[in-house]
This record gives sequence, structure tokens and C-alpha cells, in this order.
Amino acid sequence: MLRLQADGQATEAIEFDRGAAPERFEMTTVKSQRVTGQLLTENGQPMANTPVVVTGKADEDGQAVLIDYTRTDNYGNWSADVLPNDATGVTAHLRFKQ
Repeated sequence: MLRLQADGQATEAIEFDRGAAPERFEMTTVKSQRVTGQLLTENGQPMANTPVVVTGKADEDGQAVLIDYTRTDNYGNWSADVLPNDATGVTAHLRFKQ
């Protein structure tokens, strides 16, 4: 998967079949919106270095569209840049072991 993000700009995620990526590929960024969150335990302690998978509205096959994969910082904070068309359907999935 290839997705670019920089200073309030982002691209849609593009996936290539293994070994089928073109030698050259151009992407155009558009203004993005930042979504943020903080992951805390039941006792209010931050959950550091926890994976967060951010998905958007389902595609025509009914599959959620991957927007970003990130991790929480030492304070449990995370953020992701989403495109305006994805902003209404954003869901954050947390992966952690208890």
C-alpha cells in the first residue's frame, strides 16, 4: 500500500499487486483533515505504542477502506490525516493485548 501525507495534505491509498508496481507513479495530494484520539486504560493510564488502524467508508464490495495505520505515542495519543470524502465514515480500530 502506498499513501502520502505531509502538512495537511494526503493522497488516497493505492495498492499494487506484488511485483506489479509501475516503475514510475505520480500521486496528487489534496487538503486533508486530521482526526485524533487518546487511548487510556480503565484507570486513566495512557496506552503507549498501541497499534491503531483507521478505516473509512466501505467500498463497493462492502470492505472498509484502509486510511492509515499508526501507533499511539507515550501518552496514548494518535492521529491520522483523512481525505474530506472519508471524514464522515472514519473508524479507529485498536489492537492491544490485555
